[in-house]
Order: sequence, then structure tokens, then C-alpha cells
Amino acid sequence: MDQAIAHEQSLSRAVLINRKLGNLRGGARGAALNINIMSYASVRRRFAAYLVDWIFKGLLALGITASVEQLFPTSSLRDLFDLGFFALAFFAYEIVPIHTRGATLGKRLLGIRVVGAEGRFISLWHSFMREVIGKWISGLFFGLGYLWAIWDRDKQAWHDKLVQTHVIRSSGRARS
Repeated sequence: MDQAIAHEQSLSRAVLINRKLGNLRGGARGAALNINIMSYASVRRRFAAYLVDWIFKGLLALGITASVEQLFPTSSLRDLFDLGFFALAFFAYEIVPIHTRGATLGKRLLGIRVVGAEGRFISLWHSFMREVIGKWISGLFFGLGYLWAIWDRDKQAWHDKLVQTHVIRSSGRARS
């Protein structure tokens, strides 16, 4: 009986969210956001997107390391250049796409996106706070902040709660 009530409440929330977010217009730099919301993204789907992103970031890191070694074969500043290029690559791969499209490559491949509380793309500052500070906090205490999404009603991890974002299943695209 309790499961039936919980399921009914979950469906009601999904319908309300679909109505609320599906009808809103706006987003990054005034782009219209057309979201077709199925539901909050499952923890399993989010983890799969994380693995895809991890693979791409690993390949990117190998490319950066090889390039820096070719450009500066004997430089004592090679580690500093590596660090700078890694920071730039992280900014370009994680922070900017979350701000402009709501998704990294892994999230896009798995059909999920990050939206703010009103269903719009989040600001560059919120993207930075979510991806850097928030995910660092989520990783504290043996990753409890990431696991929190399993038990949370809105499937939010701590980094989502910090900047009031939701990760949703979506096939919608942003248009200018």
C-alpha cells in the first residue's frame, strides 16, 4: 500500500515538473530551452555518463601530456604547463558545456542534462560551483554526497543541492 502511494506521489511530481519546466522559456544568453522531461535521471544513468566522461577526459589528458612533452621536452616548467592545460581542458569540457548546453559529452550521449530550479541552463558561476566546489564536497566522507541521490526524493546529490540543480532525462534541445 505504501509503495502504491509513493509511486502515485512520484508520478504526480513528474507531471508537475513536466508542466512547470516544459513551458518555461529562457536559458543561457536568452536561448529558448525546449525540455521534454521524462523524469529525473536515475543514479545509474548519471554514473554511466560519469564513466563516459571519465574515458573522454582520460584520452584528453593523454593528448595534453603528449603535446606538452613534445612542446617542452626539457623544460623545468613542464609540470606547470601540464597543470595549466589540464585546468583549461577541465573548464572547456565540464564547466562551459554544463553552462551552455546543460550537459557534457557523456550526459548528452546518455540523454540527460543539468537544469536549474526553473528549468533553465545554469550560469557559468553556478556551473563552476557545481562542478568544482560541489563535487569536491560530494566526494567527502567516502562519496556520501554522490550516493545521496539514491535516497533523495528529487535524485539530487549534494553538488546539485548546493546550486539548486536537477539532472533530468531529456531529449529536448536548446535553440537560439
